[in-house]
Amino acid sequence: MAFEPSFIGFRSVCMLLGLFLLPSLCALPATAENTVITGTVLLPPGHAPLPDNSHFRVELSDITLMDAPKERLAFYTHSAVEGVPLTYELVLPQEVRAAKEKAVLSVSAVVHVGWEPQEGSSEWIRLGDYYSDMTHVLELSKGGYDVRDFNIKGDAL
Repeated sequence: MAFEPSFIGFRSVCMLLGLFLLPSLCALPATAENTVITGTVLLPPGHAPLPDNSHFRVELSDITLMDAPKERLAFYTHSAVEGVPLTYELVLPQEVRAAKEKAVLSVSAVVHVGWEPQEGSSEWIRLGDYYSDMTHVLELSKGGYDVRDFNIKGDAL
């Protein structure tokens, strides 16, 4: 279910729309286990209930090379009709994680309000959807390789 625009990247779209970005660096040491990132997509307080056929998507991407397209490393797509909380789980395979040591990683989320992007379509967002694109330091716990409660705040378009 690819919905990236062909002429402009997520970061550029976010800056064009004037949405909030929180930049920082991300360094993941190589390990022998997959990394699991779980969390919640947070909608603004007082948002309207999500209508039928609403969906959300969370992506983990490598944006180390600013003048090149992002590289999608993991994604999660799910129906949003049950409403909030919109929880997700991203799995970063060990071999990808090992190759991405010291990479700058971006976590982004889109909540499609009342629709779902179609396979092969370049349409990935509409007026009224929620969108967030953030870059964070993913700190791994000493006892495991999971990142829990990684919350993403979505802003309305």
